[in-house]
Amino acid sequence: MKLTVLLEENLGEKEKHVVNETLRGTFSFDFEYKLLSKNFVSNFMEKGRNQVRGDLLLDALSRDYRGFLAIITEDAFVPNLNFVFGVALPNVGALVSTYRFWFDADFKVFSMRLHKTIKHELGHFFGLPHCNNPCVMRFSNSLFELDLKPSVYCDTCKKKLLKLGVLK
Repeated sequence: MKLTVLLEENLGEKEKHVVNETLRGTFSFDFEYKLLSKNFVSNFMEKGRNQVRGDLLLDALSRDYRGFLAIITEDAFVPNLNFVFGVALPNVGALVSTYRFWFDADFKVFSMRLHKTIKHELGHFFGLPHCNNPCVMRFSNSLFELDLKPSVYCDTCKKKLLKLGVLK
């Protein structure tokens, strides 16, 4: 399996390094990196909210890619939620927004938030639901919850991903 990693063109080099280290340190498949145009992403911006409609962006990307992770810098939301850190469709793709990760954070905190969210959204990509165990798949409705949850998969979630052959 090969995952296409779509990095928004204005993502910084340090942020790209966190993405690469998370993917290479966690997952056993290959990656190819491509730039995602900020102009393309802005097509999904809801002007009154100044947020990207994450579900629509995910759907649009799925027309061109199968098996992708998109990292954007704009704030994102989906209907019925004020914001999302990310959104995913099983066996289609995943999207992560870095926008809120910088709130009250230095680079170390930002990196951990990005690391956890990539693992969480790719867990959904591979079919994992939200988990009630101490697990990176636990739902986070705030930065406080994101910061508190562990950065690893619980034994139950880890077993499922190992069975799929996608974890190191």
